[in-house]
Amino acid sequence: MEYRYFITEDKKKEWKKEKFGDEYEKLLLNFLNCNVDIKQAPGKASLLQDDFWLTKHTGKHSRPTFVWQRKVINEDVCFYVYRTAYRHDKYSAEITQGNKDSYIAKNQLTEKEEVELDNCYKSIVESRKVKKQETLAMLSPNELAFISSMLPINHSLFKDPIYETREWVEDITNEDDVNEAFDEFSMAAQKIEEYILDNINGVDGWGQLSAKDRIILIYHRGTDWILAAAPLKDDKIKINKIINGECPTDFLRGYPFTFLSSEDEWRRMEKESKSNLVLTEEQVQVVATNAPNYPLFISGRAGSGKSTVLQYLFAEVVLRYLSVKKDGDNSRLLSPVYLSYSETLIEDAKKLSSVLFDKNSVYKDALNKIKLDYKKDIAPQMGDMFYVFKALLKNCIEKYQPEILKSRFSESNYISFAVFKRKWMEKFGKDREALRKYGPSISWHVIRTYIKGWNSEKITTPEDYAKLGRNYLTVRRETFELVYNNVWEKWYKELTEETGWDDQDLVKFCLEHKYVDEQFSAIYCDEAQDFTRIEIDFILKISSFSNRQIDVVDDVKKLPFVFAGDEFQTLNPTGFSWDSLRGYFVERLFNKVGLEGKNDESNLPRPIEFNENFRSTSQIVQLANRIQLLRATRFGEYSKPQVPHFAVDGPSIFCISPKENLSIWDSMKGGKNLVNMIVPVAEGESVEDYIKSSPLKDRINFVDGIPEGLTILTPSQAKGCEYSNVILYGFSLKDENSEFSVSNLLNWFDNPQINLENDIELKYQICNAYVAVTRAISRLYILDEFNMDSFWAFAFNDSNEKNRINISKLQEKMLSCLKAKRKEWEDERLLGWINEPPTEGFAYFDEMKSKDIREELERLKANAEMREDAPFMRMVACRYKERGLNEESKECLAKAFVFEGKFMDAADNFVLAKQYKEALDTYWKELGLSDTPIGVIRKISQLKGHVEDLRLTRCCDISDSFTLRSFKNLLADCLSYIRNNAKQDNSPWQVLINYSLTKVKSGNINADSDELRTAIKLSEELAGYSINIDSFKLAYIAKECGNDDAAIKLWENCGQELPSDYFALKYKNTKYPQNIEFAPKSNNPNWCSDVIADYRKHKDATLSELQKSIICNAISFKRDYSDVIIDFLPYQLRKVQSLEVLISLLDEAYNIGAIAKENGEPVELLFEVKNGNAQSLQVPSGTFAKETTLLFYKAINEIKKIRTKEFKNHVNRKFDHETVHMSEFLAPWKQFANTPLVTLVLIEVGKILEHREKKVDAIRFYEYAKNLSNDTEFRKELDKRWIYSKEKLAEITNMEQPAKDAYEKRKLLQIENVAIPDKPSLTDSQWEKLFKMALELDMNLLPAKILSDVKNIAPTKEVDVLQQPILKLSEKKQVISYGENYEITYFPQKSEVKLEYNTENDSFMAKFKSGKLTGSSEFVIKENRLYTEETDMKTPFVIRKDDKYLWIDVYDDDVPTGISIATLL
Repeated sequence: MEYRYFITEDKKKEWKKEKFGDEYEKLLLNFLNCNVDIKQAPGKASLLQDDFWLTKHTGKHSRPTFVWQRKVINEDVCFYVYRTAYRHDKYSAEITQGNKDSYIAKNQLTEKEEVELDNCYKSIVESRKVKKQETLAMLSPNELAFISSMLPINHSLFKDPIYETREWVEDITNEDDVNEAFDEFSMAAQKIEEYILDNINGVDGWGQLSAKDRIILIYHRGTDWILAAAPLKDDKIKINKIINGECPTDFLRGYPFTFLSSEDEWRRMEKESKSNLVLTEEQVQVVATNAPNYPLFISGRAGSGKSTVLQYLFAEVVLRYLSVKKDGDNSRLLSPVYLSYSETLIEDAKKLSSVLFDKNSVYKDALNKIKLDYKKDIAPQMGDMFYVFKALLKNCIEKYQPEILKSRFSESNYISFAVFKRKWMEKFGKDREALRKYGPSISWHVIRTYIKGWNSEKITTPEDYAKLGRNYLTVRRETFELVYNNVWEKWYKELTEETGWDDQDLVKFCLEHKYVDEQFSAIYCDEAQDFTRIEIDFILKISSFSNRQIDVVDDVKKLPFVFAGDEFQTLNPTGFSWDSLRGYFVERLFNKVGLEGKNDESNLPRPIEFNENFRSTSQIVQLANRIQLLRATRFGEYSKPQVPHFAVDGPSIFCISPKENLSIWDSMKGGKNLVNMIVPVAEGESVEDYIKSSPLKDRINFVDGIPEGLTILTPSQAKGCEYSNVILYGFSLKDENSEFSVSNLLNWFDNPQINLENDIELKYQICNAYVAVTRAISRLYILDEFNMDSFWAFAFNDSNEKNRINISKLQEKMLSCLKAKRKEWEDERLLGWINEPPTEGFAYFDEMKSKDIREELERLKANAEMREDAPFMRMVACRYKERGLNEESKECLAKAFVFEGKFMDAADNFVLAKQYKEALDTYWKELGLSDTPIGVIRKISQLKGHVEDLRLTRCCDISDSFTLRSFKNLLADCLSYIRNNAKQDNSPWQVLINYSLTKVKSGNINADSDELRTAIKLSEELAGYSINIDSFKLAYIAKECGNDDAAIKLWENCGQELPSDYFALKYKNTKYPQNIEFAPKSNNPNWCSDVIADYRKHKDATLSELQKSIICNAISFKRDYSDVIIDFLPYQLRKVQSLEVLISLLDEAYNIGAIAKENGEPVELLFEVKNGNAQSLQVPSGTFAKETTLLFYKAINEIKKIRTKEFKNHVNRKFDHETVHMSEFLAPWKQFANTPLVTLVLIEVGKILEHREKKVDAIRFYEYAKNLSNDTEFRKELDKRWIYSKEKLAEITNMEQPAKDAYEKRKLLQIENVAIPDKPSLTDSQWEKLFKMALELDMNLLPAKILSDVKNIAPTKEVDVLQQPILKLSEKKQVISYGENYEITYFPQKSEVKLEYNTENDSFMAKFKSGKLTGSSEFVIKENRLYTEETDMKTPFVIRKDDKYLWIDVYDDDVPTGISIATLL
């Protein structure tokens, strides 16, 4: 699934109007550039409802919240479509506290947006089809100089190597006897250096140097110098024995002569008995060549010196880089980088580079030539040239999206193999089939190498795996399917999508987001067997050289890419192939530099295989070669035989019967040596159970699952380490392994049959055997019966003639398979044997020196720690305990508990080991996981006096009288600590803060208010580090301090259900009418009366639907609220859905006297009209006293008529066949002008005209209809219908002008992005006005009909107001104004009255001559009331006359005002 984030054009316009600012712009841009699911995207994602998601960004200043709608198209692309954004948690009131259903309905994608999204999807599909053409830059001058100028510096480095014998190392490193400890390192280094320089051209032979009470014995052989021993001066016997002997050959280590010039480094190296910096002639050729052939792939078994070679190569390339940068131009050249998954190897590489540049005379001279100083010019850069691979990946992400490292890729959620293995065992450990068929190592290998690590763009499925070539398959297809279906699909996939992550997730994230820049030039990778294909993709992307245009194939050989590794050091011994790595890397490199398809022409070098072993005795190396010969010939995986570099001869290798050779068990007792047994136990199975079901059950005692007296390991556990004494037990010919019997092997070589699926498992077993054998340094025993039923029979030095003949035949057949490569194996000294059991009294193990025991225990501990293997570490603890090293034992126990996640037990043991800093760190981890932190806090507090640490200080401060100031200080210290320890897990601080918050006691309100402000500010900063303060508790503290605003914000930020106190404060502090929304949940028993009181004070305020609803709930139809009930009854009637509910509502209003019962009839009629039931209505025909009532019923009848089929046909005929004058068409409805009734009628007519195809008629209708209403809202609705009709006209005719007209009107109304409904309808407020009118109608009937024409006006019976005789009247014109628009002018001489109505838009005039309305008048009289003729607008004037006077009575709607104007006729 591909993930995209999308914002539509309409939403872009909304976004611009909001003016969110830079912080929001960056966030939105991050999303739009994001290609991961919303759970891995920026911020904290949570599902709102249905397909709507929220992302909260609490670490930002304004705490943004984004709303997204999830849309998946064709199960191919998942879009998250932006809907809106909020500041400062305002989403809470609108979304989470409001009506989610209505919110989601309102924010659904519009039809226009759906089309936009579909077009975006189509463009994505199209872009996939178009191959992206990249324009590559050419190599810069500096880059060209860098790859063309080799430095032969390492050749000078190895001119005169120094070797040290085993005896020399023992003399120098012996610490068992303090009196004999060697401490004259400075003197010795100086004297040895001087002696060699003085005798550089001397003859071969012995030399003696005096160093205080020691004699240094040194042997010169050609260009080699051998330090043979450093005996005490008075030990004449030892001295004579050595110098009278031959040239020593039992070398243990070596290094270049130039290392003597740095006395400090030589001292350090001498104290480490296992250090070795010497190289073979073959290796010197690799590191010192003037023209290396890149890319280099260096293969070597454990102890072959491959890492040392890589480190020397890297030191040379660093010097070359510095030289070019110093002397070159200003063109681009990036630094080289050394990569490994192993932190230890990175530190070793750094150390060697530092020693060479700072201490070694050859390198120092080279720096002087280019005028560079190590400390000033090189040391500051070294940190950027060495990277643990995971740290480099995180650096890439941090550059673009640092916040995700704290959330998605938090270290606390990292899944290493050790964590995976533990979780796997928890999930599948009780399933014996799972353990046997797809244990944790196999599962990890399949997921890491194939499912996630094979292709950066997709997951590898069983179908994909089946299509891989046979050379790429490392597990059976059945095994792959089991892992894929049971482990990946049902468990690990969800685990790594939800919370956990592993290295492959990190790589994929970088590649998917394009967070991979050119950062380095040359790339040197150690432990290359650990890199997957997608990691190779990443490595190529970070190198400038693989992003340059290369035109000549041979130039690729100059690009410095170097990989070193050992296929036997993978977790799955069959999980790595040099051919696979080399083939993939070379193909990808050629594709990237523009030489696609030309990699076959390159003739690039094959992997260099180092076949000298610096570690083990000749006998062990030779036996390993025999196993390797079997692997090479039986499975076609060739490698050269190894030779021991120092040619140290050791004890023979014996096969010992577990039943008969009992003396071997006695020789292990007494703690004078360390013995390690390797058994091929299936991963996850109990070693104790395995031994107890074997013939060894009475020989090995277990205490709490730990064997006494010896350490028992699986091949996987033993890998990567070396042991003085090794016993192999349990390798058998059961099941598939029967193929390794001598007879079956002979048959197979006679008739080779390739069975890929079976061979994978057999390869795995032979690799385990090889790993087990090569763990031994000097003593190796096979615990098995010495007969042809043994797994090891193919290597037996059997005295039985028949057996010996068959074993020899097998050897010959294997050698014959090698064909041309046979010469490399023909030396008989290359292949070793396993001998028959020794005679009784044989000394199985030499007594080990205490120094050697300590060193081996340290290696065991380091190996167990590297694997995070708790049982292994407990065995090491037991070995320490057996030797009385209790503190070391407790340390190992502590680490075992750490691996199991039992941090409390671990920390307690660290205390017993007197490792207080580690104890604090581990208690701290426990604190981060604890639900009851007080116990952990007390434990941490007990460390006071043992360690100085801010965390300890803060734990000691927690008490029952914890003040707000103390809490503020805790937050400040937490922030400081996190900033200085960015990579640590912050959850313990979270727990400590949450717990301490429960202890906070508020004191002085004024003082605490200041502390609170600071605490809140600190908490906002901490949110950026995923430390979220318990806002509930802090909010209550803020409330107690009287800081209502702070309390409200804190509650809103908590993301939980809000308490009643929050709503009470919101009601108190929010302006009317928004505060209404918070009243119901305020837990205030008087909230109803409070809301009503507020309403009465603010009757003119505009209310939302929610606010009206809340007020209606508060009313409860009490008499005290009758005035409010009347106000809100129209709203309630408008919302009613059924007649039954409406009648019930009216009855409640009748009962409290809010309305008259007679008004129920018009309300019910209006309800039926609203619900489309006009045709069945019975409209009353009585004569009502008030004209408004008559108009209401006329309008209902009009609706009945308009909704008939006959009327629609009439309209269609009229508009189709006549020239329609719109003012005439509208004439029947002018009587409703400027009343709510006009909205009802005009909308019905508009529906008919819009339904017609000829949209021009609807447009003209709406243009004229506006003149019949002075309601601003309704006039705007008519404008919207006009816009809709114009847009439809443009759509039908493809004319531009109607669309332009519509757009201009939209701009005028500021509704550019508002969707207009397809059909006209009344708004909610218009219906409410109609229901209000119905409720207020005067339902009284008149006893007799009043004459409707002035001519028939009955003489008035009122008393003549002008009873007094008039002597003389003024003849001047008299003018009277009424309201803003009316003016009455009386002309006495003409007996004429003129009445005028004037506005900006309209002007009407009426004349009365001798009491009669003249023909030129623009008014008409209906039922004594004066109306405008054109618009049928009712005026405030009622006309009466008698014999003498014309009366003009002034009305307020239908109610007399008491004002009358009388003029003489």
